[in-house]
Amino acid sequence: VGNRFALGLDWFLLNLLLTALVFVPLERLRPRRPEQLVFRRGWTTDLGWFFTSHVSVQALSLVIMWPAAALAPRLAIPALQVPVAALPVLGQFLLILLVADLTQYWQHRAFHEIPVLWRFHRVHHSSERIDWLAGSRLHLVDVVAARGLVLVPLAVLGFAPPAIYAYLTFV
Repeated sequence: VGNRFALGLDWFLLNLLLTALVFVPLERLRPRRPEQLVFRRGWTTDLGWFFTSHVSVQALSLVIMWPAAALAPRLAIPALQVPVAALPVLGQFLLILLVADLTQYWQHRAFHEIPVLWRFHRVHHSSERIDWLAGSRLHLVDVVAARGLVLVPLAVLGFAPPAIYAYLTFV
């Protein structure tokens, strides 16, 4: 109501609940390590990372969106924007999934191969026990870069706001 400030804790709790409802049963159906418990050693640390990374995305949304807003007008490719804009919103959404996934793949590779980036990214690989929650270990720099840089090609290619909002909700 009005201009109240919020960190999206409702989205955090909904995301945590839905993710757990999907992945915990899947991990129990076909576990890599059957002896590993759902509430394994280190799960509270991973829950803390999950919370921190999700709240950080909400709190730093302007910082995260800045690269896309700053670069899109300079890097716009009208020859690509016209066919993208001609697609129905569902087609744009599916194309966004592909473009975003490729962007995240190359960004992830860069975080592994560039030493200064690896210093931030190695937090992601620090869990001794791997499960659905362990992937939440993300350094703040990793979170901001991953969320921010994926928006750059989406803005450059001229996807319609409803398709981008659908993607952001899906993610």
